[in-house]
Amino acid sequence: MASWKLAGAVLRGLRQSAQASVRQGGPTVSPMVQGAVRAGNARAVYGNIRTMASYTRNKPHVNIGTIGHVDHGKTTLTAAITKVQATKGLANFLEYAAIDKAPEERARGITISTAHLEYETANRHYSHVDCPGHADYIKNMISGAATMDGAIIVVAASDGQMPQTREHLLLARQVGVQKIVVFVNKVDAVDDLEMLELVEMEMRELLATYGFDGEETPIIMGSALCALEGRRQDIGEQKIDELLKAVDEWIPTPERDLDKPFLMPVEDVFSISGRGTVATGRVDRGILKKGEEVELVGVNPEPFKTTVTGMETFKKELDSAQAGDNSGLLLRGVKREDVKRGMVIAKPGTIKAVTKFLCSIYVLSKEEGGRHTGFGNHYRPQMYIRTADVAVGLKFPDGTPDIDGKMVNPGDNVEMVAELHHPMAIEPGVRFNIRPGRPAGGGNALSEFVEHVANQAAARHSRRPRTSSSGASGSTGAGKQPPKLTTAPSNKSLEEAVDELSFIDDLGLNTDDGPRVKLRDQLLGTEPGLDALLRRRLEEGRGEALFELGYEDNGDSMGFTKEEYDTAYRNLVEHLDALHAQCAVLQTANVDPEREEAPADGKGARAKLMVRQIPKSMEELLEIRVAVVGNVDAGKSTMLGVLVKGQLDDGRGKARVNLFRHKHEIESGRTSSVGMEIMGFDAQSQIVTSQAGRKLTWEEIGKKSAKVISFTDLAGHEKYLRTTVFGLLGTSPDYCLLMVAANNGLIGMSKEHLGIAVALNVPIMVVITKIDMTPPNILAQTITQITKILKSGGARKIPIFIKSKDEAISTATHFVSDRICPIFQVSNVTGEGLDFVRTFLNILPYHGQFDVNAPFEFYVNDTFSVPFVGTVVSGVVKSGVIHAGDQVLIGPDGLGNFISTQIRSIERKRIGVPGVTAGQSASFALRKVRRRDVRKGMVVLPKTDEPPPKASRQFVAEVMILSHATTIRKRYQAMLHVGPVSQTCSIIDLDRETVRTGDRALVAFKFVQRPEYILPGDKLLFREGRTKGLGVVKEIDYDGSRPLNPAMKAEEDAAGSQRDAEGEPRLTKEQKAEMHGKKDERMKYQTGTTRK
Repeated sequence: MASWKLAGAVLRGLRQSAQASVRQGGPTVSPMVQGAVRAGNARAVYGNIRTMASYTRNKPHVNIGTIGHVDHGKTTLTAAITKVQATKGLANFLEYAAIDKAPEERARGITISTAHLEYETANRHYSHVDCPGHADYIKNMISGAATMDGAIIVVAASDGQMPQTREHLLLARQVGVQKIVVFVNKVDAVDDLEMLELVEMEMRELLATYGFDGEETPIIMGSALCALEGRRQDIGEQKIDELLKAVDEWIPTPERDLDKPFLMPVEDVFSISGRGTVATGRVDRGILKKGEEVELVGVNPEPFKTTVTGMETFKKELDSAQAGDNSGLLLRGVKREDVKRGMVIAKPGTIKAVTKFLCSIYVLSKEEGGRHTGFGNHYRPQMYIRTADVAVGLKFPDGTPDIDGKMVNPGDNVEMVAELHHPMAIEPGVRFNIRPGRPAGGGNALSEFVEHVANQAAARHSRRPRTSSSGASGSTGAGKQPPKLTTAPSNKSLEEAVDELSFIDDLGLNTDDGPRVKLRDQLLGTEPGLDALLRRRLEEGRGEALFELGYEDNGDSMGFTKEEYDTAYRNLVEHLDALHAQCAVLQTANVDPEREEAPADGKGARAKLMVRQIPKSMEELLEIRVAVVGNVDAGKSTMLGVLVKGQLDDGRGKARVNLFRHKHEIESGRTSSVGMEIMGFDAQSQIVTSQAGRKLTWEEIGKKSAKVISFTDLAGHEKYLRTTVFGLLGTSPDYCLLMVAANNGLIGMSKEHLGIAVALNVPIMVVITKIDMTPPNILAQTITQITKILKSGGARKIPIFIKSKDEAISTATHFVSDRICPIFQVSNVTGEGLDFVRTFLNILPYHGQFDVNAPFEFYVNDTFSVPFVGTVVSGVVKSGVIHAGDQVLIGPDGLGNFISTQIRSIERKRIGVPGVTAGQSASFALRKVRRRDVRKGMVVLPKTDEPPPKASRQFVAEVMILSHATTIRKRYQAMLHVGPVSQTCSIIDLDRETVRTGDRALVAFKFVQRPEYILPGDKLLFREGRTKGLGVVKEIDYDGSRPLNPAMKAEEDAAGSQRDAEGEPRLTKEQKAEMHGKKDERMKYQTGTTRK
C-alpha cells in the first residue's frame, strides 16, 4: 500500500506540472508523461522516468550568466534567450515564472537564488546562471559568478549604471571572469537617443575602471520584454540574436584542466527518496566516471569517502563529468545533512581541509569600489571561496613589528594569516574574496541560523540524558514507540520535486493492490471507506480538518451537479455524526450563485467545510496559543477585549478594562504584566463568547467550545521588555499577533518584538488598528513601511493583505508556512475588518510540535496560592503525559536541588481534568510545597528510581550575534532567556577572542544567580540594551579543562606565567576577599550605610 501512496504522490506532482506546462505553452515534462498523467497510468510514468536522454558532447561547452542591478531585467533576458532559441530548436522555452519559481521570488518580483538552465547556439552549448541583483543576496551572486567563464551584464537604459552594476563588475573580475558582454535593456522605455549614447559611454568607462576592455567590449541595445512578448523585432528578437553572436565571438572557449585530479565545489544538495543524496555544482578540473570513489572535503573536521552511483546535467544522463560541466552527482550512503554547500568533491587524497593558512591580500581602494578605511590585526570579515562563505579572522604573521598597532590601508598588498571558522578545502593558488559583514547580508545569515536552531530544538528529545523508565538515553520505556522527531518544513518547489524524479530508477510500484477508490464514489455512497478517511483526517488535525467537498485528494474536480453535491453533503454529515463531529460551510462555488462572491465556472459544485470533533472532555479540547505583541498604545488590550468579550470599544478604551490585572494598569491604560484571555469556537465554527448582559467564565467557554484560542497579552512599553520576552518564550506560542497602530506605524518596541518573533521562528500575523481615525495618506505610509520591513532580508516574509472572507479562508489554510504573513486592517470602534480576523482565527491550523511519547516535562511560567488548595504552578507541557496523583520533582532551587511532591489536581482553562499531554497549557496544584519554594523558570519532571536530575550553572551554546555596537569578549554579561528561565549570565569562554554583529560562535555561559535546568537543543535568547543574540544549547556542564579555543587559552596561561616570572604575584582567594572587605569598610564610612 505504501508503494501506491508513493506512486500517487508522483502522479499528483507530475499532473500539476503537466497542467502548468500546458498553460505556459511549453513542456516542462514530456508529452508522454502528460498523457500518462491524464490517464493515471503509473507504469507509463515509471517507464518514462527510466528512459532519460543522454548528454552528447558535440559542441564546445561554456558557462555564462547574467549579472547586474536588481530590476534591470536579467531574468527577463534569460527567458527571452530561451524563447528565441526554442524557435530554432536549440533550447526549451522557460517563462519568467519558471526561472524565478520560489514563492518568495514570485511574491517579491526579484531573483533570490541562482537559477541554472541550458541552451545552444549554432557553435556552442551554454550553461546559463541567472544571478540575483539585490544587495541582500550578494552571497548568492558570488557563488553563481564563481562558476562563469564569461558574463552578460544587464543595464537598464532608463537607469544607467547603479550600485549593484558596479559591484557585480568588481566581483566578476575578482572571481576570474575575463570577458563580459553588455546588454542595455529597456530601450523601448527611452525616447532620447542621447540617453542611450550616454549609457554606452558610462559603461565603457566603468568596464575600463574594473580592468575590462572598455573600448572593444560589445554593447548590445535592445528590449528583453519585446523579445519575450514577440513584438518590435528590431529591438526584440533581432537583438537577442545579435547578443548571442557577440557572446560566441567575444567570450573565448576556455581551456579545461582535464588531466588534473577531479574536483567539484558543492553548490547545492538535495535528497531523493529511495536513491540517496545528490550534490550539484560545476566541475573545476579533471574527469569523473560513474562508479568511482570520491572524497567530500571541508566544513567537517575529517573528510569522508563515498561512491558516485549516477550523474546528470540538465536532466541528461552522463557517463562521465568533466571540467566545465554543471553536474549532479548521486552519492551512495550519504545523508543530505552530511553534505554542505562549500564542500568540495574530489579524488581521494588530493586536497585537504584546513582552518589556518597564509594568504596574500590586495585591499581595494575607495576608487576601485573597496574600503574607505583600513583595518588592523584580528579583523573578521566574510571569506568567499569557490561556493563557500565562511567567517574568517585575519591577523599578521608572528614576528610582525608593532603587530597590534599595524594597519592595512586601502590599496595595500599584504600577507596575513587566515583562521577560518570551520575547515575548508584550500590549496595554493586558490582565489578568494573577503567582504565586511553588512546588516543586509546578516538577514540571510539570521534566516539560516534560525532554521538551524529549529532543527536542533526539534531533535532535542533524542539527546535526553535522563528520566526514562528503562534508563536508556532517549528511551520511552518498554512497549512504547520511539519519539517522533519533528523536522523543519521543506521549501522545495513543485518544479524542483519533478526535476528530482529524473534520477529515480525504481519506484517499487506494486500493481497487485488494485485500483484506488475515488473519494467521489465514497461521498455519493457507492463505495465504502468514508468513515476511515474522516477519522484519519481528524486525528491528523488533532480534532479538526478543512474538508474540500468537490475535490479529489489529488486536486481534481469531482464535477458535482447541484443534486450530487446535496447528496454528498448529506452523506458527509451522517458519517460525521457517527464520529461525534460536526461541520460548517465556509465557502461555496456553483452551489448558490446569488450569494457567492466568485462568479460561476465549469468546475462543478464544491465547498470548503470546517470539520470539527466535539471533545468528550477538556483533555481533548484543541488549544492554539497566540502571543499578542506591539508597541505601547497600539491597541493590543482593546482589540483582545473586543474579540473575547464580544462588544465594540467606545473609543476611550472601555473594551480593555476587563483585561487588566492590576490597579495601576487600569489607571494608566497600559499593560505591564502577562495577561491571559481565551476565545472559543464550537464544533459548528460559531464563536463562544460573552453576550450583552451575560458574561461567560473561562469554565463555561471551555465546556461549550471544541477549539480555544489562548491569547497572551504582552506589555508594549520598553521598560517591560523583559516581561514580553518571557511571555514569548515561556508560553510557547504557536503564533505571534503583532499589533501596529495605523497612525504611528511600525515604531519603537514593535520592531523589537518583530525581530524577536522572527528570531524565534514563530509565524507572524499583523493587525493594523485604528484605521477609523487615520487619514488615508498616513495609512498608506504605514502599509508601505510594514511591507518593506517584512520583505527585508532580515524578516523575509511574504505579506498578504486580507480584504475579504475568501482571502481569510484561503490564507488561513496555507498558514503552515512561516514565510507567509497575513495583514489585517481593523477598527475596534466601528468593527471594520474584525470579521475577517474572527474567520481567520476559526480556521487557524494547529502549529505546535510536541512529543507525546517523550518523558514528561513541564516548565513553570507562573506561581500563585489558592485558598484551601495550596500552591499552584502554571505553564505548558513540553513533552509526555501527566495525571493527577503522579509523583513528581520540581526544581531546581538556589542550590540546584529538586523537591519531591505530588500533583494534587490539574486544571485546563480553570476546568478540572484528570491529565494533560504535550502541547497543552495547564495548572497543577502541588502537595506540601510552599509558594516561596517555587518560582518561574522551574521545571516539573516525573519522579523515577534514577538519580535526581541535575541543574547546570555553566553550559556551552552556539550563538549568533544579531546586533551589538562593538565587540563581545569574556566576562561580558547579558540577560539570558531559555524558555521561562530569565537570568543574568556571564560569558566565561569563547571559541575566538571576540565576536561581533553577524558572527556565529561557540560560547560558554555561566548563570550568575543560581543553577537552572536546561538541556541540549533548548533555544535561547540573550540581550543587554540594544545587544541581542540567538542561540541553541549544545552542551551542559562546561569543562574548563577543555577550553573552546585551546590556542588562546595557552597564550593566556603563558602570559600569566610571564607575569609570575617578572615578580607580579597573583592574588589568592583569601587576599581577594580581604580586599573586598576593606572596600566595604570604606563604603560604609563614605556613605554611612552598611553594604548588604
